[in-house]
Amino acid sequence: MDSNLYKPALDEKSIQNVKFSNERGCSSKLNIDDNDKRSMNTVLNDLKLIVTNKCTNYVCQISMLCEFFVNAIKVVICETQKQNSSTSNIIGSLNSNVSELAQLLKQMNNECSKELSKFKEQKNIMTTTILKDNYSQDLYSIDDGNDDHTLNKYKTNSIHP
Repeated sequence: MDSNLYKPALDEKSIQNVKFSNERGCSSKLNIDDNDKRSMNTVLNDLKLIVTNKCTNYVCQISMLCEFFVNAIKVVICETQKQNSSTSNIIGSLNSNVSELAQLLKQMNNECSKELSKFKEQKNIMTTTILKDNYSQDLYSIDDGNDDHTLNKYKTNSIHP
């Protein structure tokens, strides 16, 4: 089996550094032996860690989760087609974790929604601040040809002849 197909359970430090190959076809490399430690259970455990880990970059969290799902589905399809002895174990493993995965997805969705709201809020605050700063700067830098009262006129909103 390709040693890069699934990584062993990840620790929190390495979670953001994991890179997956984009190319994974249905081949003999996708075989999952009953004795293989990197089984679907390991994948599900990694999934759990990714979802429950407080990832600073929630986009990274989502993309990694999707990558795991794509690979898990590929394995199940390939193994089913080949009628390997490990197929029932893989499907059994998936079935037994469906409700747990659903909960994790729900949790991830909630976390991501919170993060997205925070991000939008921060973006709005930053945009407002930048607009205010630029607006103020523009007002104070307008030159009406009279150096004596230009700044004062716009600060006090009073009109000077």
